[in-house]
Amino acid sequence: MRIENKKNGSSPSSGAKPKDSGSSETSETSEILETSEALSKKTKLLIVDDDEAILTQMKWGLSNDYEVSLAEDGVCALSVFKKERPPLVVLDLGLPPRPRTEIEGLRLLKAFLDEAPMTKVIIVSGNMERSNEINAVSQGAYDFFSKPIDLNAFQTILKKAHYLYEVENEQLQLKVV
Repeated sequence: MRIENKKNGSSPSSGAKPKDSGSSETSETSEILETSEALSKKTKLLIVDDDEAILTQMKWGLSNDYEVSLAEDGVCALSVFKKERPPLVVLDLGLPPRPRTEIEGLRLLKAFLDEAPMTKVIIVSGNMERSNEINAVSQGAYDFFSKPIDLNAFQTILKKAHYLYEVENEQLQLKVV
């Protein structure tokens, strides 16, 4: 079992807080710092795959734009997911204990969406049976991508998934207010 997390760098404010003198200038400075911190935060992304080469390739290719967490099996994946609450998950269907079937991947898909329904789960699989694709998407997967992964095309899918997550989240916030 392996869990790895690459945290983003320090924020622009570096933990320094403006002095509270009660002035509106201090309030404006504080708002600017909060906005800068929000803009500098990377989107959390959980990648679940039992193939270490795929994990390494995806981490290398995506860590500049995302705060990447890695998991090699379902137990690790659920633990990281509950702790980190990533809006984006990349999920291989063929995972231990039955890596030659889609059973574990589909079980995790359901678990992620039960825990956080707005999560965008992108399935990656080397098994290109159309039934797996239809089954995963009908159970709530955002998209289905085949291995080997074209990183440029995959980054486009991730950006679209994140944009939809943000729009849905904003819509939900507006309903609450």
